[in-house]
Amino acid sequence: MVQVKFFGHFAEIMGERILWIKIGADNTIGCLLTELDRKSNGKFKEALINSVAGKIHPYIKILVNGRDITFLKNLETRLKDNDVIAIIPPIAGG
Repeated sequence: MVQVKFFGHFAEIMGERILWIKIGADNTIGCLLTELDRKSNGKFKEALINSVAGKIHPYIKILVNGRDITFLKNLETRLKDNDVIAIIPPIAGG
């Protein structure tokens, strides 16, 4: 199982701040995002993906054990039991 932490509007979309998700041996971040989208009835990827470019919005950060997936293998980053994934939207304020 992996722990997924949601921040900002992603917590609202998922209805939780933290979810534990069971993963298989070959699971990647991409597989996890598909599962989260299924759990949210399509609302998760709608907020995550730029529909024109077909990629994750560049201002959204996904971390695996504190490391940005852009410095790992992006959506192909492999997951293992007890990994902690954080999905962070942009922070605004003043």
